[in-house]
Amino acid sequence: MTDPIIGFRCWHVSLVKPVLRSVAMTYDWPQDDHLEAICMSYTGAWYGVPPPKEHHGAPKEECRCGFYARTKVKDLMEEYPYYPLHGYYRGKGMDGFLVMGAILMWGDVFRGAKVIRAQNVRILCLTDLPDPWYTKLGPHDPSRVSDDERHAREVSLDLVCQRYGVPMVPYESVEMYAGEFGELT
Repeated sequence: MTDPIIGFRCWHVSLVKPVLRSVAMTYDWPQDDHLEAICMSYTGAWYGVPPPKEHHGAPKEECRCGFYARTKVKDLMEEYPYYPLHGYYRGKGMDGFLVMGAILMWGDVFRGAKVIRAQNVRILCLTDLPDPWYTKLGPHDPSRVSDDERHAREVSLDLVCQRYGVPMVPYESVEMYAGEFGELT
Protein backbone atom coordinates (compact mmCIF):
# COMPACT_ATOMS: atom_id res chain seq x y z
CA MET A 1 0.00 0.00 0.00
CA THR A 2 1.21 3.47 -0.81
CA ASP A 3 0.18 7.00 -0.10
CA PRO A 4 -1.72 8.49 -3.04
CA ILE A 5 0.50 9.43 -5.97
CA ILE A 6 -0.22 11.33 -9.16
CA GLY A 7 -0.08 9.84 -12.63
CA PHE A 8 -0.77 11.28 -16.07
CA ARG A 9 -2.44 9.54 -18.99
CA CYS A 10 -4.33 10.16 -22.18
CA TRP A 11 -7.74 9.01 -23.36
CA HIS A 12 -9.57 8.92 -26.65
CA VAL A 13 -12.78 10.97 -26.81
CA SER A 14 -15.27 10.19 -29.56
CA LEU A 15 -17.26 13.02 -31.07
CA VAL A 16 -20.26 10.70 -31.14
CA LYS A 17 -20.05 9.49 -27.54
CA PRO A 18 -18.23 11.99 -25.29
CA VAL A 19 -16.72 9.61 -22.74
CA LEU A 20 -13.13 8.88 -21.81
CA ARG A 21 -11.98 5.72 -23.56
CA SER A 22 -8.72 3.90 -23.01
CA VAL A 23 -6.36 4.32 -25.96
CA ALA A 24 -4.86 0.87 -25.43
CA MET A 25 -8.00 -1.19 -24.81
CA THR A 26 -11.68 -1.03 -25.67
CA TYR A 27 -12.73 0.32 -22.30
CA ASP A 28 -14.93 3.31 -21.53
CA TRP A 29 -13.96 4.77 -18.18
CA PRO A 30 -17.04 4.85 -15.94
CA GLN A 31 -18.10 7.99 -14.13
CA ASP A 32 -17.44 6.39 -10.75
CA ASP A 33 -15.67 8.31 -8.02
CA HIS A 34 -12.92 5.71 -7.99
CA LEU A 35 -12.05 2.63 -10.02
CA GLU A 36 -10.44 -0.59 -8.83
CA ALA A 37 -8.38 -2.62 -11.29
CA ILE A 38 -9.09 -6.23 -12.15
CA CYS A 39 -6.78 -8.54 -14.05
CA MET A 40 -7.91 -8.46 -17.68
CA SER A 41 -5.84 -11.57 -18.45
CA TYR A 42 -7.98 -13.47 -16.00
CA THR A 43 -11.18 -12.25 -17.64
CA GLY A 44 -9.92 -13.19 -21.10
CA ALA A 45 -9.85 -9.58 -22.29
CA TRP A 46 -6.18 -9.72 -23.33
CA TYR A 47 -5.76 -12.19 -26.11
CA GLY A 48 -2.49 -13.97 -26.62
CA VAL A 49 -1.70 -13.85 -22.92
CA PRO A 50 -2.20 -17.15 -21.12
CA PRO A 51 -4.58 -16.63 -18.22
CA PRO A 52 -3.06 -17.00 -14.77
CA LYS A 53 -3.62 -20.28 -13.00
CA GLU A 54 -5.66 -18.52 -10.38
CA HIS A 55 -7.32 -15.17 -9.99
CA HIS A 56 -5.18 -12.46 -8.42
CA GLY A 57 -5.63 -8.89 -7.38
CA ALA A 58 -4.37 -6.20 -9.70
CA PRO A 59 -1.73 -5.12 -10.21
CA LYS A 60 0.61 -8.06 -9.84
CA GLU A 61 4.31 -7.82 -10.62
CA GLU A 62 4.34 -10.92 -12.85
CA CYS A 63 1.34 -9.68 -14.86
CA ARG A 64 0.49 -6.62 -16.94
CA CYS A 65 -2.69 -5.79 -15.04
CA GLY A 66 -3.58 -2.55 -13.28
CA PHE A 67 -4.31 1.02 -14.29
CA TYR A 68 -1.42 2.63 -16.15
CA ALA A 69 -0.16 6.20 -16.10
CA ARG A 70 3.01 8.18 -16.74
CA THR A 71 4.96 9.78 -13.91
CA LYS A 72 5.24 13.17 -15.66
CA VAL A 73 2.77 14.91 -17.94
CA LYS A 74 5.59 15.77 -20.37
CA ASP A 75 6.34 12.05 -20.72
CA LEU A 76 2.96 11.52 -22.35
CA MET A 77 4.56 13.03 -25.43
CA GLU A 78 6.63 9.85 -25.76
CA GLU A 79 3.42 7.90 -26.31
CA TYR A 80 2.00 10.21 -28.92
CA PRO A 81 3.94 8.84 -31.89
CA TYR A 82 1.94 5.68 -31.32
CA TYR A 83 -1.39 7.51 -31.37
CA PRO A 84 -2.59 10.16 -33.82
CA LEU A 85 -1.97 12.78 -31.14
CA HIS A 86 -4.32 15.66 -30.81
CA GLY A 87 -5.47 15.39 -34.35
CA TYR A 88 -8.64 13.63 -35.17
CA TYR A 89 -8.44 9.90 -35.60
CA ARG A 90 -8.82 9.27 -39.29
CA GLY A 91 -8.98 5.76 -40.59
CA LYS A 92 -9.18 2.61 -38.49
CA GLY A 93 -12.87 3.35 -38.02
CA MET A 94 -12.25 5.80 -35.18
CA ASP A 95 -13.43 9.36 -34.86
CA GLY A 96 -12.47 11.83 -32.18
CA PHE A 97 -9.36 13.11 -30.50
CA LEU A 98 -7.02 12.54 -27.58
CA VAL A 99 -7.04 14.39 -24.29
CA MET A 100 -4.62 14.20 -21.37
CA GLY A 101 -5.35 14.21 -17.68
CA ALA A 102 -4.14 13.61 -14.15
CA ILE A 103 -5.24 10.68 -12.01
CA LEU A 104 -4.83 9.89 -8.34
CA MET A 105 -3.37 6.38 -7.82
CA TRP A 106 -3.29 4.35 -4.59
CA GLY A 107 -3.44 0.87 -3.09
CA ASP A 108 -1.00 -1.64 -4.53
CA VAL A 109 1.27 0.39 -6.82
CA PHE A 110 4.25 -0.46 -9.02
CA ARG A 111 6.23 2.66 -9.81
CA GLY A 112 8.89 2.72 -12.48
CA ALA A 113 10.97 5.62 -13.73
CA LYS A 114 8.30 6.64 -16.25
CA VAL A 115 5.29 4.35 -15.79
CA ILE A 116 3.05 3.60 -12.82
CA ARG A 117 0.57 0.73 -12.42
CA ALA A 118 -1.99 0.93 -9.64
CA GLN A 119 -4.87 -0.88 -8.04
CA ASN A 120 -7.11 2.18 -7.53
CA VAL A 121 -7.50 5.40 -9.50
CA ARG A 122 -9.62 8.51 -9.61
CA ILE A 123 -9.64 11.09 -12.39
CA LEU A 124 -8.59 14.50 -11.05
CA CYS A 125 -8.69 16.72 -14.12
CA LEU A 126 -8.24 16.92 -17.86
CA THR A 127 -5.70 19.07 -19.64
CA ASP A 128 -4.67 19.92 -23.16
CA LEU A 129 -1.72 21.40 -24.93
CA PRO A 130 -2.06 25.15 -25.60
CA ASP A 131 -1.96 24.42 -29.33
CA PRO A 132 -3.30 20.92 -29.92
CA TRP A 133 -3.11 21.44 -33.69
CA TYR A 134 0.67 21.65 -33.91
CA THR A 135 2.27 20.67 -37.19
CA LYS A 136 1.29 17.22 -38.36
CA LEU A 137 1.64 15.47 -41.66
CA GLY A 138 -0.89 13.75 -43.86
CA PRO A 139 -4.41 13.36 -42.47
CA HIS A 140 -3.35 14.93 -39.16
CA ASP A 141 -2.23 18.20 -40.74
CA PRO A 142 -3.86 21.06 -38.75
CA SER A 143 -4.73 22.87 -41.96
CA ARG A 144 -7.13 19.99 -42.71
CA VAL A 145 -9.08 20.51 -39.47
CA SER A 146 -12.18 22.59 -40.09
CA ASP A 147 -13.65 25.21 -37.77
CA ASP A 148 -16.61 22.85 -37.29
CA GLU A 149 -14.27 20.08 -36.10
CA ARG A 150 -12.51 22.47 -33.73
CA HIS A 151 -15.87 23.56 -32.31
CA ALA A 152 -17.05 19.93 -31.98
CA ARG A 153 -13.85 19.15 -30.05
CA GLU A 154 -14.47 22.02 -27.61
CA VAL A 155 -18.09 20.97 -27.08
CA SER A 156 -17.06 17.33 -26.52
CA LEU A 157 -14.41 18.35 -23.97
CA ASP A 158 -16.98 20.44 -22.08
CA LEU A 159 -19.39 17.48 -22.02
CA VAL A 160 -16.68 15.09 -20.82
CA CYS A 161 -15.64 17.44 -18.00
CA GLN A 162 -19.29 17.75 -16.92
CA ARG A 163 -19.90 13.99 -17.15
CA TYR A 164 -16.87 13.11 -14.99
CA GLY A 165 -17.17 16.12 -12.68
CA VAL A 166 -13.59 17.25 -13.34
CA PRO A 167 -12.12 20.59 -14.38
CA MET A 168 -10.16 21.37 -17.52
CA VAL A 169 -6.83 22.64 -16.16
CA PRO A 170 -4.31 24.54 -18.29
CA TYR A 171 -1.40 22.33 -19.39
CA GLU A 172 1.15 24.59 -17.68
CA SER A 173 -0.67 24.22 -14.34
CA VAL A 174 -1.74 20.56 -14.37
CA GLU A 175 1.16 19.23 -12.26
CA MET A 176 0.68 21.97 -9.66
CA TYR A 177 -3.10 21.33 -9.56
CA ALA A 178 -2.74 17.54 -9.31
CA GLY A 179 0.00 17.88 -6.67
CA GLU A 180 -2.64 19.18 -4.24
CA PHE A 181 -4.15 15.66 -4.13
CA GLY A 182 -1.10 13.40 -3.88
CA GLU A 183 2.62 12.94 -4.34
CA LEU A 184 4.19 13.90 -7.65
CA THR A 185 6.99 11.56 -8.69
